[in-house]
Amino acid sequence: MPKFEGRSHIGKIRADNQDSFECEELGDDCGFAVVCDGMGGAKGGEVASSLAAGTIVSVIRADYREGMTDGDITGMLAKACEAANAEVYRRSVADPDLAGMGTTVVAAFVAGGSAYIIHVGDSRAYLIKDTGILQITSDHSVVQQLVDSGEISPEAARTHPQKNIITKAIGVDGYLSYDCCRVILDKGDVLLLCTDGLTNMVSDSEIFRLVSQSRDVSALIDAALDGGGSDNITAVLVY
Repeated sequence: MPKFEGRSHIGKIRADNQDSFECEELGDDCGFAVVCDGMGGAKGGEVASSLAAGTIVSVIRADYREGMTDGDITGMLAKACEAANAEVYRRSVADPDLAGMGTTVVAAFVAGGSAYIIHVGDSRAYLIKDTGILQITSDHSVVQQLVDSGEISPEAARTHPQKNIITKAIGVDGYLSYDCCRVILDKGDVLLLCTDGLTNMVSDSEIFRLVSQSRDVSALIDAALDGGGSDNITAVLVY
């Protein structure tokens, strides 16, 4: 059965924590994790991330059943994210104080030696093996578009002034676009879901070293704090 360990920290600069996460083991060798990073002001960001995470959890709990196929699981994750998008968007339109709020999401359903991953925005999923670390998701961001087009290098992207501008988010529009994939998990592999509060402060190579050394999510949070802790920090390890 997959084991989940998650932690969130407000960081050193922010006045509140707009990140949210949920993880749960469902039995028969499966479970899921959700990580969200809210935006839209202190109140809006916190509401958007918690509302999205809670909605996704509710859909998965309601729809999960034993014996689901790859297509069933992918469809369940898509339905969950679409429901979260509708709920956050509805609240943002109904409440002027929450207008324009939204959130990133990265979620993983782990079953039968596979991880089914869906994401919107720049929260990330990584696969950590004995031999190295692989970023599974590709950021929905302005800077990632610049990297993909060859205009800037991945190294330059880390300090680019537009690095926090995302091109997709949950709840900002009635229509949702997302990416979904399946990853095979070998024995000993570790899956990491995290917000950019971690990845902006800690390099991929350092994440690999820390997870390989201890498999302790607190070590990742502490490293991000040591690196400056300029944003909320959330990480979930699945192993």
